[in-house]
Amino acid sequence: MKRSIASFHQDEYGDWVADFDCLHSQHMRHRPLLENRPWVLDETQRAARVGTHVECAACDAGEMPDGLVRLDILGPFPEEVESPKLFAAWRAPADRWDVLVVLAGSLRFEVEGSRSGSLQPRERAPLPPLTSTLIEADSETAVQVERWGRP
Repeated sequence: MKRSIASFHQDEYGDWVADFDCLHSQHMRHRPLLENRPWVLDETQRAARVGTHVECAACDAGEMPDGLVRLDILGPFPEEVESPKLFAAWRAPADRWDVLVVLAGSLRFEVEGSRSGSLQPRERAPLPPLTSTLIEADSETAVQVERWGRP
């Protein structure tokens, strides 16, 4: 899944780390032959990379970033659903991860440009920020959404 670089910081060893809009981060090292990124050593060239898109394997895998805390719980949404498309297209806000939690029934989800799956009661699916997710539920579905972010 493509994510935008939001900023850079240095780790405890002085290596540069890109912070993504999904709250994940990734080292951006310049080690010729292994990793060829001379731009990371120059402040102006690093700044020019803010806003560019890079692949985030952690988002593809549905891995929530470390250090998040649950901020809120939305729902539970009612068990009586008039349409098979409970949310149609759900979108977690910036700087937040939403986690679908099925309480009863079942649902199917498809994260834009990434993974898909089905959930049964007590199963969970993390949804990255600023990414549309198609959610279809049966008429017996009850679900809540946990909202996670930085403290």
